[in-house]
Amino acid sequence: MHILVVGLSHRTAPVDLRERVDFQGRVEAALRALAARGSTHEAVVLSTCNRAEVYATSDDTAGAREDLAAFMSDFHGVDRGDLAPHLYDLADLDSARHLFRVAAGLDSLVVGEPQILGQVKEAHALAAGAHTVGPVLNRLFHSSFA
Repeated sequence: MHILVVGLSHRTAPVDLRERVDFQGRVEAALRALAARGSTHEAVVLSTCNRAEVYATSDDTAGAREDLAAFMSDFHGVDRGDLAPHLYDLADLDSARHLFRVAAGLDSLVVGEPQILGQVKEAHALAAGAHTVGPVLNRLFHSSFA
């Protein structure tokens, strides 16, 4: 089982693209749509004003990476060619390190931003409510809270 994150942020994408790939207010729908694709076992969608990320687990890293990028494009109706140059993807330990940096506010536009931890907790809670978080992401996210 591998942990993946695919997303974009203020470091990789301009504001207009980040606005087009904003999950806010549609996270539950995104989680249902992602679960229906079947490429991942678990998923959490984190969407803030400066980032849109999907954390997931899968046995097929390459296939899941490709499908998560396609999902972000399809769900938002953004051409894959417009989105691809701005996406980043990380696997396993790099995914965990990234989440810890995000939760700690170290990867924020304003370093140390206090609101991001609450947004990470809310993303986890929404995934738990949608039954898309399982033992791997549950443990990872709870560790990031600590």
